[in-house]
Amino acid sequence: MGKHLDEKSLMVVKENSIFYRIRSFFLKLFRKNAITENQTKIANEKNYEVQSNKQKDSFVEYIRNIENEETKLLNLQKQYDNRLIETNDLSRDQIKQLINLYKKQISELKKSNELRKEKLLSYRKNI
Repeated sequence: MGKHLDEKSLMVVKENSIFYRIRSFFLKLFRKNAITENQTKIANEKNYEVQSNKQKDSFVEYIRNIENEETKLLNLQKQYDNRLIETNDLSRDQIKQLINLYKKQISELKKSNELRKEKLLSYRKNI
């Protein structure tokens, strides 16, 4: 019975054998490649995250600049409407910007009035 158990047990690995050395060499070689590939992937992901954060920051800054320009123009419009500023005090660019702003606001009002008219007409037809 003792022989039978010895036959089923695991073999003893000889670390001095040539096959063991070849096997360990290839394992070390492939594991180094896997480690360096993982490190490059991690580095690429970090670079991508940094770039995406920079893009987000630049977009947010762009939106802030647009909002600042629009708010400045709206403040200028309020001052002009309240007669705190006269046309003589404004530059040509500011006058052009105000004219464009007024045209834009008028067109938006016309569109909203048309929508309201359509809603009222549809409401009349349903009653």
